[in-house]
Amino acid sequence: MMARARNLKPSFFKSLQLAECQPLARLLFQGLWCQSDKEGRLRDQPRLLKIECLPFDECDVDTMLDELQHHGLIIRYQVKGMRCIFIPTFVKHQNPHPKEQPSELPEYVEEISSREITRQAVEIIGEQQASNALPSSSLFLPPSIPSMSADAVEEPRLATGEPKLMKVPSSENRGRSITGELGDNPICPAEYANFASTEFGWSQSRIDAAFAEFVDYWCAIAGSKGRKSNWLATWRNRVRELHGRAARGSGQAGGRVRDNAAAAVGAVISQRYGAAQPGGGVRGGQAPGETGTYSGGEDGPLF
Repeated sequence: MMARARNLKPSFFKSLQLAECQPLARLLFQGLWCQSDKEGRLRDQPRLLKIECLPFDECDVDTMLDELQHHGLIIRYQVKGMRCIFIPTFVKHQNPHPKEQPSELPEYVEEISSREITRQAVEIIGEQQASNALPSSSLFLPPSIPSMSADAVEEPRLATGEPKLMKVPSSENRGRSITGELGDNPICPAEYANFASTEFGWSQSRIDAAFAEFVDYWCAIAGSKGRKSNWLATWRNRVRELHGRAARGSGQAGGRVRDNAAAAVGAVISQRYGAAQPGGGVRGGQAPGETGTYSGGEDGPLF
């Protein structure tokens, strides 16, 4: 692999897609830019990518690549046995050098099973017939056939018996909105609550508050950015993020408590025994000219 210089924009740090990923996965995503060619393609070789992008970190690059793909940041694909990675937004945000060599890797072509296309078509036909939006003849169906079943449509197959794949536009919508997944007035599902309580010991009230914030946030995200193919995974990432923030916050609070305690002890010492005089080293209750150190007196040592 030959690394190349790439651009990093300020908007990278505020990306909602990247916010769902662990910090090392975000750093790996930047590293993939440097390893890709001018078309945003590179070989899918997790062990080599670990050496090139994260040589000093103990991590599983293969798992992080799956995480980046889950959030739509990369696409892992295979052509004739060659495993590759494609970065869909690469050409939008990068300006490769004019003399950089063209890509030698196979192009990614989004494909979908013809059976899935048939099912989607039958669902649309059924909805239109049910609402009488269009006559069946306008849908190229004989009027004598009132409805169709997706299972009744013979699926085109290759000579090997495998389902034939058909190309579809790359803009095909993926995933569902949060309300499409959980309803218009969602309540926290049991599996969502179980994860937060089992993994991090959250109370039900804390789970409910976090889930309400989670739903409100994603309801406000319009378009494809507000759709996910796995909402449970998105929830788990959010819980981990909130737990991490709370842990960091408690650590800072503990530091403040220790500082306050030290200040209080200092005040007690100063009040009971007096502050040291500049240059003299004389303690409260000790006459000028006397020497020695405090041994505790009648009350015994303070510490």
